[in-house]
Amino acid sequence: MSGVGLAIANSLDTFHQYNIPGDVSGLLEHAPPASLALCIALVVAITIVNLTGRYLKWMVLLRAGHVLAPSRKLFLAFLASFVGNLTPFYVLYALRVAPLRERFMRALALLAADLATDAVAIALLAAFASYSLLGGALAVFVAGAFALALLPTKSRERRIGVVPMAISLLFAQGFAVLIWGVTGASLWITLRTFGVEIALPESLRIYAASHVQGVASLTQPGFLLVGRGMIELLVQAGVAAEVAVFSAALVRAFTYWLVILAALGAILHIRRRLGRGTEAANHFDLIAEEYKDNVPEHIRLRLLNRKIELNLSHLPKDRYVRGIDAGCGQGWYLKEMLSRGYLVEGIDYSENQIKQARKYLGPDANLVRQGSISQLPFEDASQDFVYAVNVIHHLPDVERQQQAFQEVRRVLRPGGRFVVHEMNVTNPLFRFYMSYIFPLIKDIDDGTEVWLKETTGPLSEGWTLVKTEYRTFLPDFVPQFAYRRLWGVEQCLERNRHAAPFSAHVTFVLEKAGGPEAAASK
Repeated sequence: MSGVGLAIANSLDTFHQYNIPGDVSGLLEHAPPASLALCIALVVAITIVNLTGRYLKWMVLLRAGHVLAPSRKLFLAFLASFVGNLTPFYVLYALRVAPLRERFMRALALLAADLATDAVAIALLAAFASYSLLGGALAVFVAGAFALALLPTKSRERRIGVVPMAISLLFAQGFAVLIWGVTGASLWITLRTFGVEIALPESLRIYAASHVQGVASLTQPGFLLVGRGMIELLVQAGVAAEVAVFSAALVRAFTYWLVILAALGAILHIRRRLGRGTEAANHFDLIAEEYKDNVPEHIRLRLLNRKIELNLSHLPKDRYVRGIDAGCGQGWYLKEMLSRGYLVEGIDYSENQIKQARKYLGPDANLVRQGSISQLPFEDASQDFVYAVNVIHHLPDVERQQQAFQEVRRVLRPGGRFVVHEMNVTNPLFRFYMSYIFPLIKDIDDGTEVWLKETTGPLSEGWTLVKTEYRTFLPDFVPQFAYRRLWGVEQCLERNRHAAPFSAHVTFVLEKAGGPEAAASK
């Protein structure tokens, strides 16, 4: 750390009262440069773990409260809210709910609950830091995660389920203790780097107790007290004053102040986004030009071929000729179906996606137009089939999904088929990836998706389920050379009746009631 950095830390955390010089030479007297660099790297990694864990905890509570917004907006607002650490009463933490204007009061209540889990976790560690406490928190975390995996997927329902919310709060509390336990280990690592032998629970207690002082100081920013309290507690524990000051300075610099820098960076990024005036634009209009780049080409072609195979299998041309590609995107599936002799038209809600599709289709560009699967621009009973590839989960709520199924049924003739290709979120690991990680690293999904797990209840009205097909297990980040070698494993899993339901993609083949399949099943 530079002398300037230590000087800032000394000034802000009142380290100067110990009359310790704020230059790098003092640090090097207690730890060699290589050990110090490793310590800093570990503390930075712990800070990243802290932010990641707290973001996931926040998202779990939002989903339990049926409060949805694009993940990237939520993540930037989450980071920006940490400037609240610099303000009395932590008022700027309210920035975290800025993207949630639709259900603002509910979001504020969830924010209070989220911050309360952090405060309780810090208080528990300050009073009872021990391996038993961490073990109990881990048990609560695992049990909560298992219970959440069994719950229905998120939606935009107005009513909050009492049981899911209670489970989410218990999960969040156990998670909070683990997060702050890991974060407190940064002090233990730093002390060990400076040659101080101290038990991990004791270092966690000191770290948490110093933060209790900061959390309790609502009328002034906590950073004025935390560093001072950490030093005093370390000195009381027998740590030399100079080592206590340097340890607190290093921990605070690469936890607290690193987070503040991240918050300021997030605010600048938000300001640039607002300046571009893209907040109200359609998501797929914004990403149309880069859409193809979001999926590696070998993955895109593999998925395209597998889903076209399913279409051909369940839409024999002697019975199904005329149809609709509902949500045709850039026309990849539409072109393949046309090349096989089907009479298909495509619609998509995004005008920019339609432009890309027309370029891709060339002479067949006139076969695509703007439209919504919830309001199909076609006559009643005019189509033999409709297929939708990863479209239904982008509809904003369950009611709109039901409307889409009704619209498709309206335009199909009796016995017409609806082939629904969707992401399969039965697998909780895949659901976690698609809900929390994929929207942050890819542009295709934005985190507001309402997953379709099954076609039962209102979605099944007027339909006969012909078959459910499960396809693909390999994630989209598998490189091409490995992907080809793993095809055999994937196909083996698809054929296994126990493993297949946990695939990455699912296809529901539905038939409009009144057709030959329905009659044969009676």
